[in-house]
Amino acid sequence: MSKIGFSIWIFAIAGMLVAWSSDGLSDRRAKEGHGLLARPSTLSGVPRGAVSSYAFHQESPDLYSRVLFDTDEAPDFRFQVREFCLPPHEGLTRIQVEGDALLEMRTDGGTLIVGNREQEWKAGATLMVPARVPIHLANPTNRELIVRLHILEGK
Repeated sequence: MSKIGFSIWIFAIAGMLVAWSSDGLSDRRAKEGHGLLARPSTLSGVPRGAVSSYAFHQESPDLYSRVLFDTDEAPDFRFQVREFCLPPHEGLTRIQVEGDALLEMRTDGGTLIVGNREQEWKAGATLMVPARVPIHLANPTNRELIVRLHILEGK
């Protein structure tokens, strides 16, 4: 074996020893905020609530929703941000909230009726919805439609 081959072999063994001995150290340092945490081997140890805290929940047979933000710490109002999801090929579905809301269309396509007036559905568009005015959604497309409501409700 040549002198260069022997040196490479020694460096390789030394590198493996350093990596093997510092594995616990790097994990501990990662937990302290330095570096990356080790990848979890399975999700069996993770509580179910932690995995799906922002998952959509079924409101009705054809409508799903999730709360993204909610606070009622102010003495005179409550603020909530909710997303509603309508699966593909669903007919007219009704949403009604108690407070004034800013409706934000997150996806393209579909039918949107606020009160008795049909609105143009365009991703990224927003419109104001007065309190207790019904919102009707229909989805003739092949993908889900998502709207986000920023709701301000007086106490």
